[in-house]
Amino acid sequence: MRQLLGTNVGLVSYGQRPYLLAVYSDDQKKVNSTLQQLSDRGFFAMLVDSRKVILLKAVVSL
Repeated sequence: MRQLLGTNVGLVSYGQRPYLLAVYSDDQKKVNSTLQQLSDRGFFAMLVDSRKVILLKAVVSL
């Protein structure tokens, strides 16, 4: 995912489950573009309310 997006990926908790954070932005075009890129590559991507997300780690390292 980091290679596809060209940016670091974080780790969050949403609904008491862990997820990779691809993008955090209030720029609707950027969010839609990222969702489309991920979906096109077979990733399960979703847009969620940031007030319900807990950041666990800003950058996931491999």
